[in-house]
Amino acid sequence: MRIVKNGDDALRRLKALIEPMVEHHSKEIGVKPSVVYYKAMISRWGVCNVKDKSICFSAYVLLLPEWCVEHVVVHELCHLLEPSHNARFHALMDKFFPRWREARKEIRQISKMEEKNRRDRFLILPLIHSDI
Repeated sequence: MRIVKNGDDALRRLKALIEPMVEHHSKEIGVKPSVVYYKAMISRWGVCNVKDKSICFSAYVLLLPEWCVEHVVVHELCHLLEPSHNARFHALMDKFFPRWREARKEIRQISKMEEKNRRDRFLILPLIHSDI
């Protein structure tokens, strides 16, 4: 399957943004993902498969400020050491990305705005196409 031109540009931008972060933080944390890939996921910013050590990032991370993308990268890399969101995981986040709580709050605000934009577009479409 071939990705369209806009998809090629998004993929290029994703790789340019995320791959240096993965390389840097992988060394710092002491982990190495087997593969990093990208999908247009709406409900998650990233997913870590601890069994095969792969990490998938949503193409929508391009909507986030760079420091919030870095939080997503560190978050997924920390899952290679700790699969669940327990005290050990939070301690790893504190160690490797101390501003993670602030970033999570920012990401949640952006997510709410994006969800509102999607709902607004959905509600407006019938009005645009009506015969009134």
